[in-house]
Amino acid sequence: MVNYLALLGWAYDDRHELFTREELIEKFDVAKISRSPAIFDRQKLDWMNGVYIRKCDIGRLTDLAVERLQAAGVLPAGDPGVPRDKLEAVVALLQTRVQSLADFPGMAAYFFPGEIPYGEKAVAEYLHRDYAAHLLEQAIAALEALPEEQWTEEGLEPVLQGLRERFDLKLKDVIQPIRVALTGATFSPGIYDVLVLMGKDLTLKRLRDGLRLSQGAPAPPAG
Repeated sequence: MVNYLALLGWAYDDRHELFTREELIEKFDVAKISRSPAIFDRQKLDWMNGVYIRKCDIGRLTDLAVERLQAAGVLPAGDPGVPRDKLEAVVALLQTRVQSLADFPGMAAYFFPGEIPYGEKAVAEYLHRDYAAHLLEQAIAALEALPEEQWTEEGLEPVLQGLRERFDLKLKDVIQPIRVALTGATFSPGIYDVLVLMGKDLTLKRLRDGLRLSQGAPAPPAG
């Protein structure tokens, strides 16, 4: 924010936009203040904030993200009840996707216990397909049978490929109903990253929620 505000009405040159506080103090020159009124550009602020988030140490960023997740009720106050390595892995996965700390609750909630919101359009487009309920039933059965020690990308990939062959579908048409069941949305990090970080128990719980939706049940209340 300090970096962005410093550039409202002032510029060092036409090539540099990112400065530490020390660099701003060193390079600031009142003679370079523009006479034209400054324009607040929210897109530029979001871009700059995203750059700083991507540069942030993962430990520090995780602390900041957990504060937001707790404030939003995604994680409990005090001890979040989630192993630190999982928290850091989730934050690292989303680090290149968020532009603001405020994005974390909406983008990370499905990795943690608790009900999640399901987008109506996502449900209608993918969970109400004629094969979706059967696909989710088969996915649940196959993943239940997968040993915990094989809950890795290498272990999960044959399961999804097997579903693709069984249903004679393109892989994306297998993945998208599963993605919506797991995340409530049509966009997320890679499906194997989501499955691995979500873990077996929570994955199966979300798939069962998605199956009920595909069968016409109302979405569970979020929170």
